[in-house]
Amino acid sequence: MGGSTIKAAIVDDHQELAEYHSKYTTSPPPEQQKWANQYMWELARHTVAEELVLYPAFERHLGALGKEVTARERGEHQVQKELQYRLERMGHGHAEYNQVFDRLQQDLAEHVIEEEATIDKLEAVLSKAENEALTQSLEQTKKFVPTRAHPGTAQAPPFETVEALLLAPVDHLKDLFASWPTKEEKKAA
Repeated sequence: MGGSTIKAAIVDDHQELAEYHSKYTTSPPPEQQKWANQYMWELARHTVAEELVLYPAFERHLGALGKEVTARERGEHQVQKELQYRLERMGHGHAEYNQVFDRLQQDLAEHVIEEEATIDKLEAVLSKAENEALTQSLEQTKKFVPTRAHPGTAQAPPFETVEALLLAPVDHLKDLFASWPTKEEKKAA
């Protein structure tokens, strides 16, 4: 989806994730796996793109506040990555899958409150051109990052960037063998 500003792009992603979780919870069991796959795919890309693009902008433009928020947000991302990884390992048929998936969405819903408030502060100090460039960088980055959670990898550039470039092709290969919602189903979400 994406947006014209960094806030719009991030909020669009957050809303998509909530919609995919909702589709998962309201779909019959045979259809749930593809919505879980879509959710995990989008969350993995979103998380790494934030860590590579948004959080350095927080630190660069918001000083001590940016560094403090970034440290906390990266910690929350680590918990989310561990939950995603756990879900991938346990598989959709596991008895605890729904409970862990719901916890992941709840953690994300709590996480976005502070993040979106901090983006408001960031946008207040960015020029229109800086905001557009940051938004474009976020959207471009999502095209090249891993599509699965890797909780054991670095969480900050430059090491995260290198690891992402190495892991992404393996994730993209795995994606070829997963089930996904159709474009029509995603539009209806």
